[in-house]
Amino acid sequence: MFRIVIGYDGSAQADDAVALVGSVPWPDGLAVRLVTAVPDAAAVRSAWGRAIVGPAASLTHELEVAARTELDTAVGRLVAAGVDATGATRLGRPADVVVDEVRAFGADLVALGTRGRGQAAAALLGSVSSEILDRMPCPVLVARRPTVDAVVVGTDGSATATAAVELAGRLPVARQVPVVAVAVASFVDPLLGLPPAASAAVIEWHLEARAAAERAFSEAASEAARHLRGLGVAAESELRSGDPATELADAAASLGSSPLIVVGSRGRTGIARLVLGSVARALVTRAGASVLVVGERPSAA
Repeated sequence: MFRIVIGYDGSAQADDAVALVGSVPWPDGLAVRLVTAVPDAAAVRSAWGRAIVGPAASLTHELEVAARTELDTAVGRLVAAGVDATGATRLGRPADVVVDEVRAFGADLVALGTRGRGQAAAALLGSVSSEILDRMPCPVLVARRPTVDAVVVGTDGSATATAAVELAGRLPVARQVPVVAVAVASFVDPLLGLPPAASAAVIEWHLEARAAAERAFSEAASEAARHLRGLGVAAESELRSGDPATELADAAASLGSSPLIVVGSRGRTGIARLVLGSVARALVTRAGASVLVVGERPSAA
């Protein structure tokens, strides 16, 4: 059984997450739980203070009733698409509610919209999503489109990148759309702030280091593509240079109008590093594609 939790707040972006989960194929035996966070009485008093008319608990109840109505509608869309889906409203902070539900449900994946709405759910892709990404014990899918027509797997040979490759290769959608394993070599200019007398030696060292790093990154991309092909995915490899987040986003945009980028939660360090911690966060906040962030130990499913 492959289990997915969707953090849902009724926004259009959350609906994108619901649509994406419902539109792409997943491993057999899919079960989906939608969960909505509702502020408790203390949070209501803190957020609205004197603007509240009547007991805070009454307003919390009204918010919960409204949230349940929206939640039932979203669950109904998934059920109509043949998905085993249920919904739940929970009192508490959005990040706490989602993380707790993932653990209780035994989820293999959590899906979020790119942003939420309202003061209580201050954009699932704001501080809430950052907290979820930092705390989540399973891969996190941030949806920007309701479908997937291409997959880019970011790799640098690190443990989390390897896990990302493995999970991408297990997704049925990767057998239906173009897939490219992309490694991005990024470099710091060694000449900044150095005296001219040191430039020649530094340039020589930099060029040698850059060539070695590009070979390593190229091999990482090739190895990832080989592994994906071994899993039945017709994958190609590509080496790029520049800012990793920008290059991965550009690679995705060149493949389709609704791409999915799969990256590790953090990468390796070194002179030519691809730090997928900062890269993953940049992609989640800025890329025009849906992004799947994978930790070192993705679910067995």
